[in-house]
Amino acid sequence: MEELKFSKATNYNLKGIMKKAQLKKSVNCQPGIESYRLLTVNCLNGFTLLEIMIALAIVGAVVITVLQTVMYHADVAYEHTVTTRMYLLAKEKITEMELNPNNAKDIIAGTDFTYENLVNSTDDEGILEIKTVIRGYGKEVFLNELILKKEMHNQK
Repeated sequence: MEELKFSKATNYNLKGIMKKAQLKKSVNCQPGIESYRLLTVNCLNGFTLLEIMIALAIVGAVVITVLQTVMYHADVAYEHTVTTRMYLLAKEKITEMELNPNNAKDIIAGTDFTYENLVNSTDDEGILEIKTVIRGYGKEVFLNELILKKEMHNQK
């Protein structure tokens, strides 16, 4: 900082100088002499371009991180929704197979999913194993169940 020193005799002229230049009164160094500091551009209020650029870089990094996190969780939620739909369709097909156990393979109407129903006999003559597979969007959902054969089921 530049310091200007004036005696008390020139003090009356300082008011005009202080208005023209930005001077600030500092602590007296010697008795009878007043000291004034010239304010430079660094002392003015405001932000520099570098400070604004750093703040924008930080805000940009935070925004990118938040957007990536939101997109990741949206994809996870979508995958869970698809898997849940496939599971519910598989349960519906298993329920249909309990009433009429037949092998079948087709596209489920109104969806992008395909199904395959399989009926297998087991070591026990009175029990059938029914399976259904739902495929779609690169995923597969398998459900299987053991049921009594129709003849035995109708006799009871």
